[in-house]
This record gives sequence, structure tokens and C-alpha cells, in this order.
Amino acid sequence: MSTATADAQPPVTASVTRPVLDELDVPLGKRVRLRRLLYGRGLKNGTLLILPIDQGLEHGGRCFVLFSGGSKLGDDDLLTKVRTGLEAGATGLIFGRNMWQRPFDEALAITERVHELMKGFGA
Repeated sequence: MSTATADAQPPVTASVTRPVLDELDVPLGKRVRLRRLLYGRGLKNGTLLILPIDQGLEHGGRCFVLFSGGSKLGDDDLLTKVRTGLEAGATGLIFGRNMWQRPFDEALAITERVHELMKGFGA
């Protein structure tokens, strides 16, 4: 005798409708870069994984991850974050407040230090 009940529901599957890149109202160069990010890296299925820095290093795996956010750091902490990201396999870095909230001369100096560190990793 079957143990299935009459009110059992089938599993729910999500359906995602993705925009067609060629139909987006953006310049060709941006569409090309988007296509590379969405289909040339990571899952290669049109999904771009964006995680905060504290989750990205822990859960990012071997997919393209954009690390976003974070508090303003001092020089040593900033360079530690850069080194940690590069050691984890990052191929690029993005900074906001950690550069533009510094006086111009200090921003140039820390940018040079980050650049030198990145060159050591071949980035």
C-alpha cells in the first residue's frame, strides 16, 4: 500500500528570466565586458556572484567574485587585506573609501604600495 498522501506537492523549481545582453541599452564595450563576466568566468551560465569581502574569501570557491564594501582601514590593515585577497587567488582589487577618503598625497602613496604588492603576485 502506498504511503503517499493525496495533498503531496511537487518540488518547486525557480525560473529565472535573464535579459538578452544585445538588447540592453548600454555601449558595445560594456556589453562585451558583461558577457565575459557572466559567461566566460565562474559558473559560465549568466550568474555573477557578488559577496562582501568577509564572505567572498570564505565561500567564493573557483568562481569570479567581486568583493564589495568594508570599513575604512589603516595602511597596515589595508595591505593585509590586499595580501590576503591575492593569496586567495584574486586577480584584481577595487577600493572606494580606503582611497578617496585619504588626502591626495596619502592616497597616491598607498596606491603605489598596493601596486607593488600586486606586482609580487603577478596581478
